[in-house]
Amino acid sequence: MESPSIHEPVFLTTEQCAARLQMSRWTIYHWISGGKLDTTKGLRRLGRRRLIDWEALKAAIERGDLG
Repeated sequence: MESPSIHEPVFLTTEQCAARLQMSRWTIYHWISGGKLDTTKGLRRLGRRRLIDWEALKAAIERGDLG
């Protein structure tokens, strides 16, 4: 018997998110520097790298949190 599907976060770079959203990576950088995209909306930092939980980012966009 299979266990229920559990959301496994998919973390992407800012460049990968920008490509999926068909927007400039600078838009995502502005969301981060402006505080609109933070750890509550899927941002994680690994050293100097910024990784973003794709599902959390999509949900934040759908709610209008980043607009």
